[in-house]
Amino acid sequence: MTKTQQHESRFRVRSYELDPYDHLNNGAYINWYEDARELFLREQERTWMWYPDELGTHFVVVNIACDYRAPAFAGESLVLRTRLAKIGTRSVVFRQSLRRDDGKVLCRARVVMCFAQDNVSVEVPNDFREHFAASPEGDVWTADEGGERA
Repeated sequence: MTKTQQHESRFRVRSYELDPYDHLNNGAYINWYEDARELFLREQERTWMWYPDELGTHFVVVNIACDYRAPAFAGESLVLRTRLAKIGTRSVVFRQSLRRDDGKVLCRARVVMCFAQDNVSVEVPNDFREHFAASPEGDVWTADEGGERA
């Protein structure tokens, strides 16, 4: 079985997602990032609900940091890359970036998640380690994510 390291999704900016400046609202980015992480999980037939239903753990966000670099506008079709940057003992880190087809990065997010039971973090389940792998780039921004590393 091939482990999933990253996933790319395409999203179109809808008019109801705009702020008063006609830019994609900052809250919409957070929703898109969550949708894209679930699409990442679905690559291995997992969902947010699979973990509590099958393992009795919840997969939850504990920190998200967004860098808003340029606005997105109604009708634009954008590529959202979700990359698993790190698998630790009790948490995992995703790096997500939203870009135009010309490569311009509009926004990027570093998301730390953990698995929890009864509101306490637990070790990353073996099932997750068996199905997913951290990308070789690690927990840094790559050049195509608006970083310095090629």
